[in-house]
Amino acid sequence: FRGLKVMNAEKRGAVGALIYSDPEQDGYALGPTYPEGPWRPAFGVQRGSVQFLSLCAGDPGRTALAEDGGSAE
Repeated sequence: FRGLKVMNAEKRGAVGALIYSDPEQDGYALGPTYPEGPWRPAFGVQRGSVQFLSLCAGDPGRTALAEDGGSAE
């Protein structure tokens, strides 16, 4: 999971991270590529969040719910 990779890198002092997908596991080496097939082409990229969702899922902009009925603090 991307979020855990970035979290572990940050704990060890990293200030940035580049994550590459292995085409042998996730792309053109497995079969026909888009649009003829489901696999990512050689020039394709993956994008997504690096939130630590496995540790704390939810909207990072809402830090907590108030005790007065659920409005965000």
